[in-house]
Amino acid sequence: MIGSISLMSIWCGALPDKPGFKSRFPPSQLNVRTLFVYNILQGAYLGYIQVFWQPFLLTLGLSIAAIGTLETLTGRFGLLASLTQVFGGRLSDRTGRRKIVLLGSVLLISCWSTAALAFVLETKYLIYVAYPLWSLSAMATPVLDAVLADSVSPHDRSRIYGLIMLANVIPGALTGYATGILVGRLHPQFFLGLAALLESAGFIVIQSKLRNIRLPPEELAAEAEITSFKRLLRDFR
Repeated sequence: MIGSISLMSIWCGALPDKPGFKSRFPPSQLNVRTLFVYNILQGAYLGYIQVFWQPFLLTLGLSIAAIGTLETLTGRFGLLASLTQVFGGRLSDRTGRRKIVLLGSVLLISCWSTAALAFVLETKYLIYVAYPLWSLSAMATPVLDAVLADSVSPHDRSRIYGLIMLANVIPGALTGYATGILVGRLHPQFFLGLAALLESAGFIVIQSKLRNIRLPPEELAAEAEITSFKRLLRDFR
């Protein structure tokens, strides 16, 4: 958590402020900062979920074959999640990015809450509900990338993507290590409940700060020119 707080403190001074907006930061900068904090919160629990999720399920009585089937069909990288991402991306173009990101967060909160309840009640059947919720939450994955693309000019996009990835990876590495030490002392429902709480905090951040915006027309035109040039090079080859 100290590492996460340090990252947020560094980020608060990473971008200059611009006048002329009601909020402290311009909407584009506010979106980047919001996603930075959201990735810290999400990375903090995904770091240990990725490592201990399947061992947790084994203690609940699910077989390796059952877990493999669930992962293939409804896991985070399963078939349903892949289809959901296509649907979420297209829907966000019509309804706006913010609604889809919030919906994805709600589904994740429901997923981890359901999984925690499964361990409290010691029933594996609720896991069959948690898995599809996890898959459906994947609709927000491409939309989060689209928010960054909407908020950052093309020449600065690579740097911002790198910072967002850093915000996600470092907290996960710390909490994954800490969970390895504590997993023998605390029950799985504690870690899953903590995941639900961290995602709830992320939902509050997104709901209060994220904005639907587009790049200024001149930057959109510049990006269109770059895309056209790349197509011309590809056709020439």
